[in-house]
Amino acid sequence: LLKKLLALTDSGYGMIAEVLFDEQNLPWLQTLAMTNVAWDEPTRKRYEDSASKGLEFRNFQTLLGQALSTAKCVLTNSPSTDCRGGYFPDEHSALSNYLGIPLLRGNRMVGLIALANCPQGYSANDISFLEPLGTVIGQLIDAYRRDVQRREIERSLRETEEWLEETGRVAEVGAWQYDLGTATLRWSAQTFRMHEVPPGYVPDFEKAIAFYDAEARPVIREAVKRATNEGVPWDLELPFTTALGRFRWVRAVGHAAVENSRVTRIFGTIKDVTERRRADEERERLQSQFARSQKMESVGRLAGGIAHDFNNMLAVILGHAEMLSLDETLLPRHKNHLKAIQTAGQRSADLTQQLLAFARRQNAAPQKIDINKSIKRMLDLLRRSVGERIELEWMPGEDVWLVSIDPVQLDQILANLCMNARDAITDAGRILLSTCNEAISSPQSFRSSEIQPGYYVVLTVSDTGRGMSETTLQHLFEPFNTTKPPGQGPGPGLGLGLATVYGIVQQNSGAIDVESDATIGTTIRIYLPRVNVAEIDTTPRPDTDTSPKKKTILFVEDEPSLLKIGKMLLKQLGYKVLSATNAREALQMVQSHGPSIHVIVTDIVLPGCNGWNLARQIHGMHPEVRFVFMSGYGESVQPGAGTLKHPFTVLSKPFDLQRLESAVKDAVGLEENV
Repeated sequence: LLKKLLALTDSGYGMIAEVLFDEQNLPWLQTLAMTNVAWDEPTRKRYEDSASKGLEFRNFQTLLGQALSTAKCVLTNSPSTDCRGGYFPDEHSALSNYLGIPLLRGNRMVGLIALANCPQGYSANDISFLEPLGTVIGQLIDAYRRDVQRREIERSLRETEEWLEETGRVAEVGAWQYDLGTATLRWSAQTFRMHEVPPGYVPDFEKAIAFYDAEARPVIREAVKRATNEGVPWDLELPFTTALGRFRWVRAVGHAAVENSRVTRIFGTIKDVTERRRADEERERLQSQFARSQKMESVGRLAGGIAHDFNNMLAVILGHAEMLSLDETLLPRHKNHLKAIQTAGQRSADLTQQLLAFARRQNAAPQKIDINKSIKRMLDLLRRSVGERIELEWMPGEDVWLVSIDPVQLDQILANLCMNARDAITDAGRILLSTCNEAISSPQSFRSSEIQPGYYVVLTVSDTGRGMSETTLQHLFEPFNTTKPPGQGPGPGLGLGLATVYGIVQQNSGAIDVESDATIGTTIRIYLPRVNVAEIDTTPRPDTDTSPKKKTILFVEDEPSLLKIGKMLLKQLGYKVLSATNAREALQMVQSHGPSIHVIVTDIVLPGCNGWNLARQIHGMHPEVRFVFMSGYGESVQPGAGTLKHPFTVLSKPFDLQRLESAVKDAVGLEENV
């Protein structure tokens, strides 16, 4: 166009520029086309560098600025003397004449034609000739500008879409839009990825609904209906299956777009929240497990405290009963009554031992044992206990590691688990005992306990009886919680069997895992840490003379009735007995009798100073004295034991004459081995 204009008007040079506006809404000119003949070499170079993006003209005090400010034609055949001119660079070629034609689009000036140096000069005829052409060029510039704006908007939209797609991919959030008028559904690229559909897949409303699980479809349909009719948004978490059959939980969010008081489309997002749901479920499970653990701990403390007091009373009852049984003048009918007292007392003592086992306060003497040998030794007794209608199968694992546990406690675990399995089998059935080694590589959480990485021997007891409900499983190891209906099976069903197992396993740093199904039965796995074979002490102990001849025992007990019966039992065994009701009296006795005291039998729980502190003080004066610690509350044994430098024995309450004699003989043997 510029070349045609220069030829038609015989002009030396010129330009076509468009009108733009700055931040203050002031107009300025930017060239669209311009001849490169007006400059010296430096400015020619500057022109060539700027030509591609256009030169800018912002000065109103020029002939260019005059047309820009008035939107009228400017004609001069003497630019150097025209008062409207000015501001031309020194290197600018001389202007002999100038013609400026504004390019209008309606009442708006959209551009400018500037021509110069016509040999014969410019006239009004040139203006009349060029104005219609200027209108056409103005339309072209306006169309060009709109096209540029459109392309800029399209570019911006494209960049925005790409940015949103990238954001959706990174954030793993898909977008969608449903046009109610055309019933068309649009998905973002991330939404396609989440649905795992093949290339070329065309979504629609019904197809999209079908990805949700059957029970969720009415929910999402109702949400869409309310959004369409009432503009109500939704935010739901629903089960979802991809085109490849992968199960997911998704968060579906929807909003209504309202135009002219009616909903025209709904749009929203979809996000995979499967991992978060799993994390939430795991957190809830751990919180529930922690709450159950706290509850079990609280109940255990209560049970242990009750057992401690009961053991003291039972020690008195059983002690007097045993002393009375030694009376040869007792009539036979009185002996029968006495036997009933002893039996009831021993059953009560067994009950308190179960409570202490649950509370993890049972006095135990762990040994490093082969669990397979221990189970094999118990098999005949277990088979008789479960009865002929139930098959008891034993599958020992090969090369099972040794474990450290009190053999009596292992027997308790086996008996309680087998009896519990027996009671779950209503008719003929099967109980399977098995063992194996297992390496745990990472921490794991079971229903009622946790297990740390390490090497374990696993004892598994499975039955084919009736399974347990989720509610029953939640309270499975709580004391006095029984699932045995009244009158079913032998025994009263006190609900202490599994509680005892739980306490023993926890006391031995193990863990319990339970699986139960109403149609299959129940499987309980006991994890016990293995021990190193090198730790086993096989050194034989030398024989020692532990007879009570000339041995003096100091008996320390703050419960008067227990102090009395303890002295009686020790005297019955042939020992010389001194007594004290507290640590202060015991120290006075030691100071008075000195080395003549061989063994001190003391309760751990004493007023003012406990048995451990008493032992440390006495060992400072007489290191040869040996101790037997009595405990009705097993937890007290461990904290003080580690601070003593001398061997000792522990006697659990209640005790009979035989156990008291054995404990004292062990202590006497320790003394003579020094």
